[in-house]
Amino acid sequence: LIIWAWRAAGNIEAMGRKGRWSRGWAIGGWFTPIMFFFVPYQVISDAWKNASNDGVTGGKRNNFWLAGFILFWVSGLIGGVGNLAWGSAETFSSIDDAITGDTVLAVSGFFQMVTWILIAIAFNQMSKRHAQ
Repeated sequence: LIIWAWRAAGNIEAMGRKGRWSRGWAIGGWFTPIMFFFVPYQVISDAWKNASNDGVTGGKRNNFWLAGFILFWVSGLIGGVGNLAWGSAETFSSIDDAITGDTVLAVSGFFQMVTWILIAIAFNQMSKRHAQ
C-alpha cells in the first residue's frame, strides 16, 4: 500500500496536477503517529480523484478499501484484546479459555483476509484508472 501510494502520488505530479500531500508524505504519512490516521486516506483519495488522464477528475468512488482498512484494524484490535483477555498459551487457566482465545484470533484472521481482498480489488480499480 505504501509503495502504491507513492507511485500514485508520482503519477498525479507527472500529470501536472496537485494532491494534498507530496510523494514524500505518501510514504511518511504511514509512519508519522498522528498523521497516520488521515494522510494515507487523503493520498489515496487524491489518487482516485486525479487518476484519469482525460482531464476529468473524480468519478465513481469505491470506498471498499476504506471499509476494509477499518475492518482490518477493528479485527486486529479484537484479536489482540482477545489474546490479552484469555492470556498466552502458558497462562490459560482452562481448556475453555484456550479455545475461546483461539476462536477470537481465528475470526480476527478471517476478517483480515477479507479486508486484504477488498483492498486489492479497490486498488486494482484505481491502478486501471491510472493506466488510462
